[in-house]
Amino acid sequence: MTTLTYPLFVLLIAFSHPTLATSFYDDKARGWFWYEETEVELEVEEIEPVPVLAPVPISITAPILSPSEQLKAQGVALENAMATAILAPTPENYVEYLALSKAVQEQSQTFATGFSQAIALNPAYDYSLESPNNTQAIVANNDKNNKENNAAIAAMANETALLFFFRSDCPYCHRFAPIVKKFSSFFGFTVIPISLDNKGLPEYPYPKENLQLVHQLDIKVVPAVALMKPSTNELAIVGFGYSDWTTLVKKMLFAGQQLAGNTKYDTVKY
Repeated sequence: MTTLTYPLFVLLIAFSHPTLATSFYDDKARGWFWYEETEVELEVEEIEPVPVLAPVPISITAPILSPSEQLKAQGVALENAMATAILAPTPENYVEYLALSKAVQEQSQTFATGFSQAIALNPAYDYSLESPNNTQAIVANNDKNNKENNAAIAAMANETALLFFFRSDCPYCHRFAPIVKKFSSFFGFTVIPISLDNKGLPEYPYPKENLQLVHQLDIKVVPAVALMKPSTNELAIVGFGYSDWTTLVKKMLFAGQQLAGNTKYDTVKY
């Protein structure tokens, strides 16, 4: 009997077992299946899905502009439109500027109309009633003011006197003296003429000389007029130089306010 090698012997035993033989022949297409790796089933732990939250919508609100900021923004838009039309002169840019300009003009016209209507219905805010620009109204208003001013100055004449400083060689003094004389006669003022050179004028031929008062008031320019209140020994400068009637009235009213203590300017004690 021929001796069989060990590997051949094992193979014969394997094929002699009916189950193994059948399995081999049934899966002969798979070849040498003992080299095949066995699939291992892994247990996979089921993980519950995490719910995905829907994103919260973020609302972006435009900033609320104040009326003045809106008006400023409107002006900036109009300026930019004009600048764009100048730098890029296209039909579209011209139309854009014209549209904005028209909107601004219409808005201004609406305001002007409403403003006029509001003034007409609220006369307390109508400045033209206090300072009218109509010719007849101006005349009537001036008459009213003149009467009030004249009454105030006439009342001052009962408590005060005028000091008229001049020089006999001053041409302005010669022109101003007639106005002082007429003014004092009209309102009832007593005039005390004081000459710096001890010489008179035709209207005031016998002046007084009071150099001490001249130095106290620092009279360096003539003609000059001061308002004197004997009851309080106070003086207020009315003005220096030539003045017409209307200007003299205004200066007298202001000097009267000084003597009454209604201004920031101090009076002079004599």
